[in-house]
Amino acid sequence: MSLDPRNEQILLLDDHGESENRPFETGSFDLSNTIRALCRKVEAPLYVFVDACRTYADEFGMAIGSNPDALLHDGVRTKYINTGLTHISSATDNKSAYGSSNEISRFTAALRMALTGYCGDGKPGTRDWFVNGHALSMAMPKLLDLMNRESRNSEPQLCNPYTAGTVDAPLHVINHLPIVKVEIELSPEQHCLNSHYEIRHSSDQSIAAITGGKTKGVWKAETPKGIYEVKICSQHDQEHYKNCSEHLDPPLFRLPLEVQP
Repeated sequence: MSLDPRNEQILLLDDHGESENRPFETGSFDLSNTIRALCRKVEAPLYVFVDACRTYADEFGMAIGSNPDALLHDGVRTKYINTGLTHISSATDNKSAYGSSNEISRFTAALRMALTGYCGDGKPGTRDWFVNGHALSMAMPKLLDLMNRESRNSEPQLCNPYTAGTVDAPLHVINHLPIVKVEIELSPEQHCLNSHYEIRHSSDQSIAAITGGKTKGVWKAETPKGIYEVKICSQHDQEHYKNCSEHLDPPLFRLPLEVQP
């Protein structure tokens, strides 16, 4: 995706403009004006996810009539009828989108994870959770941060959520508590081998307690969202490094803990 000098978003194919015989290949189009037109045609809430690099392309302002067309047209005098828009792009200004070789991109992996239960806004009076624009906008930057840390040899990727309108209709509804990825990092690392942890829900006894530790590296687990009692202590002398209540909110709870000598 490119930004022209007017800061308009143009979605381009990889080989856009390489052939003079096909200067405006099918698939390259003016994304900004397409979204504006949709918001004047479609009353229902819209979701737009763009998985593409985001860079500046000055050539669009230098060549006459070089901008690709929009997929849909409507005049600026036409009433804006859309009730809600969620637009999340996979990269911030002048940044690239990344993925491992032969795998889906980090953005698509994070979006798929968010949609499968790692975010949600509660529906009052029910056990249902809305996977809507607000929930996705909160979850996607955190999930991308997780992907960035797992891809240590690549440049970090940051997404760009934007929401507008009065209605935040969900993409879908989940009927279970959203899931939280839990990461506990104890340092210095040698303390990991002789320490253990316990994470127990403060009020819901039906949620199984999480116990672990005694291994190198970051301790990882998953549990439903809620308020939990977190205990981390030495296996040898039962000295508590941490004993407190924490709000585990999806999609990620990360606890770096440094043990003082």
